[in-house]
Amino acid sequence: MLLSGAVVSVAIEWIAIYGAHWWAYSPHMPLVPGLNIGLAPLAQMLVLPPLIVTLLAWWHRKMIGRKPCDG
Repeated sequence: MLLSGAVVSVAIEWIAIYGAHWWAYSPHMPLVPGLNIGLAPLAQMLVLPPLIVTLLAWWHRKMIGRKPCDG
């Protein structure tokens, strides 16, 4: 999942910034050396998907343990 997040993030950032010129970084955005993409977008795609899957798995286990309503 981390590898997929990294690949997707790098591809989207490269296309949007260097290919399509849809946006640009401010001078304050820290860049990943060698990739020249923003650290924040890359970190977002590395942290959020595993966090979301973990939360959904927890929620699913919690819902499975509940008794159905008699209604």
